[in-house]
Amino acid sequence: MTPKQRSVESKLAEQTGFSIDDVSKLLTALARLAYSEAHTGFALPGFGIFTVIRGRTSEVANPFSGELALFQGRSQLQFAPDPAAEKSFLGGEPPTDFDATAKLAEPVTLPQVRLIPDKDDLRRAGLDVESAPKANNKLGGEPDWIQDPESVACCGREMTFYGQFDSGIGGDFNIVDAGMLYVFLCNECLLPRGLVQYY
Repeated sequence: MTPKQRSVESKLAEQTGFSIDDVSKLLTALARLAYSEAHTGFALPGFGIFTVIRGRTSEVANPFSGELALFQGRSQLQFAPDPAAEKSFLGGEPPTDFDATAKLAEPVTLPQVRLIPDKDDLRRAGLDVESAPKANNKLGGEPDWIQDPESVACCGREMTFYGQFDSGIGGDFNIVDAGMLYVFLCNECLLPRGLVQYY
């Protein structure tokens, strides 16, 4: 254990009245819990949310043989800080009413509205009019994930799913293999975020 780690545990022990050994056990258990739950989003009260964004699997052509092979992209760790924590870390006043038991705000689920491309627009774009009803475009509801569900966080809480756009109508709109563009919105800072999944 480094001197800095011992200093953190000593300070926590002083502030809580727990023994240093109990504080150490609690921190170890907290770390293990974060490691096991980060793939679905782990909320650390007062700090934010840790989320593992899984690397996407895609087909890549061998430049020498031309054969296709599956390539697993690298996973990444994302941290969405709690707004109060971020403000404090950057020089603002620390929150005085922090409650570790307070639950982070849940994302809003918007009512689902299906979007059907206008047939005249499809004709002008040179696309097959008959494909319009097959396009899975919508606002609100829940994402229709093509691959594994992804956790999207911002400002220490899960983002609201705003809508999805299906590129299955073809033409220049096609994303890889008829992929889907998912749009999310943070209710706190209004920052949008887009994700793409494909077959």
